[in-house]
Amino acid sequence: MMTSPRQRPLVQILLEGLPKYRSVFLNRLKQSGRIDFKLYPAHQADPGLFDRGEASAFAEDIVAPKRPTREFLGGRLSWHSHFEVDPNLGPGDVIVSTGNPRFLNIYPMALGARRRGVPIIWWCQGWTPEASPVTTKVRHWLTKHFPNAVMVYTEKEANAFINMGFPAERTFYLNNTIDETLIKDEIERISPSDLETFQIRQGLMGRKLLVFCSRLTPKTRLLQAIDVVHRLRTKHPEVLLAVIGDGVMRAEAEHHVQALDLSNHVHFLGAIFDEAALSPWFLSAKCLLYPGPIGLSLLHAFAYGLPVVTHDNMRSQNPEIAALVPGENGLLFKQNDIQDFSNSVATILADPMLQKRMGKNAYRTAHEDFTMAAMVRNFEDAVFAMRSAGEPARLAA
Repeated sequence: MMTSPRQRPLVQILLEGLPKYRSVFLNRLKQSGRIDFKLYPAHQADPGLFDRGEASAFAEDIVAPKRPTREFLGGRLSWHSHFEVDPNLGPGDVIVSTGNPRFLNIYPMALGARRRGVPIIWWCQGWTPEASPVTTKVRHWLTKHFPNAVMVYTEKEANAFINMGFPAERTFYLNNTIDETLIKDEIERISPSDLETFQIRQGLMGRKLLVFCSRLTPKTRLLQAIDVVHRLRTKHPEVLLAVIGDGVMRAEAEHHVQALDLSNHVHFLGAIFDEAALSPWFLSAKCLLYPGPIGLSLLHAFAYGLPVVTHDNMRSQNPEIAALVPGENGLLFKQNDIQDFSNSVATILADPMLQKRMGKNAYRTAHEDFTMAAMVRNFEDAVFAMRSAGEPARLAA
């Protein structure tokens, strides 16, 4: 006998992992109380990024893998033992699954969900940096044929999918972001005198501070930011780049700084995860530099009212680039063009009024347009839209 839908839908959420930014989102989703959920992470959290304080709210909802991950083709494909339809799902419940095509389980799971009458939403990026056109076409074809709906990171991606023929009523977006309220609290916590004391202690008085904040990996192209400082120091001898982060590129980057005699212009701060320790650096800076594909670092800087300078090749950017409006809250430079990159940064350093205006617009973007509350609401709305969609159907034939 068919049971009636429960009052609050149970949502099975299958994730690639549990980094800090996702644990914060899930905590806010738990606090909202409109849905119940169970989490199936493909792998356990990165201890450097995972916010265990935030995760304590939903720790009992996490379903761990049954066995170690099986990998194929040198790790390019994988099979996760617990990626299967949750047996507790019933009428009115929904599956939200990673849409990573390299996770082999998601295909039989989508077919199994369809047989059970449980709609499945693939949660994925509309595009990935530097993906080949062939790979992108294959991924879009799979997204059209296996899940019942798709949920992408930004409204811009959703509109692009609809233009490609994805049905609007089954195409959702989140406007992926960070919890801007935590940063607002930090901004309000620091008094002008406290910030000045910090700047004196760090030797920032009279300096034009730029920040780079990310793991130090090759894809971030940190060396390009260092080359920009090398070009800027002639006209802006007070320029200083604070490199926040650590990783495999650190030794090479430090050697590059030494080779260009920039020790007084580039400081390596190491990895900083505590927002209270990060905030005075962001509040003291003129802009954030990001030569590689930028993601949530963009919204992080925006939340502090900090303009962002990054490259202009949208095919090699992460979806969060949709929040940047050139000339309004940041600037774009021609990818891999160090002179154009330098010119963009110099434009901000030479025009305090422009920097201030873009900073205000950046703050508005993070605190009004890309908010955590809106992201939670968008997720819930996608679940309820599919819950009431009736008999689930594929996105396209």
